[in-house]
Amino acid sequence: MQKSLPSRNVMATDPTDNLRTSTGDVPDEIDQIVIFGDVHGHLPPLEAFEREISGLEGATHLICNGDLIYGGIHPVEAIEWVMQHVGNWTTSGNHDEIGFQFGYDCEPQPPHTEVGALQRLSDTQRNFLRSLPHRLVISWRNRRIVCMHGHRSRDDRSCSWLSDPTTQAADFLEEDADLCAASHTHFAYRKDSDGRIMVNPGSIASPILGVEGANGIHIQSGETEIEAGDNLRSSFVIIREKNGCLEPEIRRFDYDRQLIIDEMFATEHGAAEIHRGWLLDGVIRM
Repeated sequence: MQKSLPSRNVMATDPTDNLRTSTGDVPDEIDQIVIFGDVHGHLPPLEAFEREISGLEGATHLICNGDLIYGGIHPVEAIEWVMQHVGNWTTSGNHDEIGFQFGYDCEPQPPHTEVGALQRLSDTQRNFLRSLPHRLVISWRNRRIVCMHGHRSRDDRSCSWLSDPTTQAADFLEEDADLCAASHTHFAYRKDSDGRIMVNPGSIASPILGVEGANGIHIQSGETEIEAGDNLRSSFVIIREKNGCLEPEIRRFDYDRQLIIDEMFATEHGAAEIHRGWLLDGVIRM
């Protein structure tokens, strides 16, 4: 994999910010910034993602936009990969925080749970997860990029993972940012507004096209039905600069989803049946 050049200065965190904002400069020599997120403790899609970005030309800087754990059975490997390849250019997701709120000094829990994941992590890995910022402000080629996972807004309100792109853009677009990125909904999109760009990289593990419950189906795109353009494949965002403007591109890839499903059933995963339908057709059936 083409690794990024080191940042020019150490990430700085504002301790007075309730949302824990970190800032850092990406060197101009970097050719592209890749934002990905919602790993959720799944190793196979992370390995497929690594193969995908290894084919990019030039120097690549990685940013992970939260939710490293919960759902998959490989939380230790997922955290270790992010620590090695991304480091502190990572934001905190809602599932990354919940286990610390519950406390993990209890009876052993399954690895796909937040508490079970924390129980399996080393002290170094737990400290890394605990220290992640909610808001990451990046400077690159005289442009300002702001990344947040998406469960808390820029003014510290709780935000739903069922938010459609229009709602999410209203919660996360910042006036003095050239590009803002939020994840959380597992639905990839680009939305332009008054010269600013809002992107969601989707999920490298488990995209969500819809959520079906007793009252019908909620469509993540905000439309009335799942359309042909809605893509079930995993995704991330590549940001390049052209003629002084940022040019984000949603990149799609796939992996062996059946492998994850088989792993879940083999380990008596508590939500294996839900994940089977979710991974195969992009719809969560509650």
